[in-house]
Amino acid sequence: MSELLICAFNQKATRNKCVGYCKLHRCYLTEKQVKNMSCLQKNCKHLKRLEHQFWVIREKRKQMRKQKYGTK
Repeated sequence: MSELLICAFNQKATRNKCVGYCKLHRCYLTEKQVKNMSCLQKNCKHLKRLEHQFWVIREKRKQMRKQKYGTK
């Protein structure tokens, strides 16, 4: 059985659902929690990325956006 981790708001999730770890709040974050808490928009220095497909997909989207609209 998969290991359950404590996430934000005292929720529990399996290791494969967690995409990051918040050093400030000392909890793991799921993809939905990262988006709702605006960690990426704030460029939060406390967010530590875990190895997850979410980050690979996000980088691909960024690259496609750069190619489509040009670099700034």
